[in-house]
Amino acid sequence: MAVSSQLATREEMLDSLDAEMVRLTEETEATAFGLECARREAEDERRSLLFHRTAEGLEVATSVCAGSLSTVHLGSVPAGAAANFLIGGASKVLSFMAPKHPAAQVLSRGGKEFLHCQLAILARNAILDP
Repeated sequence: MAVSSQLATREEMLDSLDAEMVRLTEETEATAFGLECARREAEDERRSLLFHRTAEGLEVATSVCAGSLSTVHLGSVPAGAAANFLIGGASKVLSFMAPKHPAAQVLSRGGKEFLHCQLAILARNAILDP
């Protein structure tokens, strides 16, 4: 009886150790998963900030370009204004399509400045030259 009692005790200890091993393994895997999620989130946030700053810079640059481009005339045809409308309109269409790719989002934001600036120029001209 003593031998079977010792075997039962050993079996219980082994079962207990197995359960503890499973618990520790699951806890380790959960911690690793949590760390991976945090790393991905930090990387996504960094990338999002980079695209945001790039888009902001591109908007400033394109507004200057749109203003300059609006002065281009081929004879009496305002080719620069037409180019602003075409570029800005295409960017607006791209924006309405809600692209998932961040580069397309940045380009659509920057490109829309051509349209917005040309509209502002037209409004200004309409006020100053009735």
